[in-house]
Amino acid sequence: FGLSEDAVAAIDSQLAEMRQATRLLEIFSHYCNLGERRVTEVMNARKFHRFVNDAGLVGRNLPTASVDVVWAMAASERSDRGRSTITCSQFFEAIGGLATRKFLTDDIEAAVKQLLARYATPLLRNILCERESKKQSMVRISFNRG
Repeated sequence: FGLSEDAVAAIDSQLAEMRQATRLLEIFSHYCNLGERRVTEVMNARKFHRFVNDAGLVGRNLPTASVDVVWAMAASERSDRGRSTITCSQFFEAIGGLATRKFLTDDIEAAVKQLLARYATPLLRNILCERESKKQSMVRISFNRG
């Protein structure tokens, strides 16, 4: 198509950002739905902490107290019926806060890329495998009944 190397690099960068956002959206939706199928647009603190723990983020560089601070900062703009919740965009902001604390850097973009590669992508793989396994179990159950 005759695109310059810079244009191709810019397109590749945009595609990578879209893949990252899609992964985070999938994770956000999964944790919003835990135990409450009708809740798809907001996440509460319990589910946020579950995500952080499931991803294996808590550790020496990211103690639970830091996770609490990130949550409080993300949820400070929103209160839903007296309960603290965050939207998807606030979840994305919280990911940046977790990443910069986990990797001890102010470079949010690099930290988020590391967090996605080391923690979020493997977690998403597990979520998707679990989901597929449940679907296959449901198919087997329906065949056994029929």
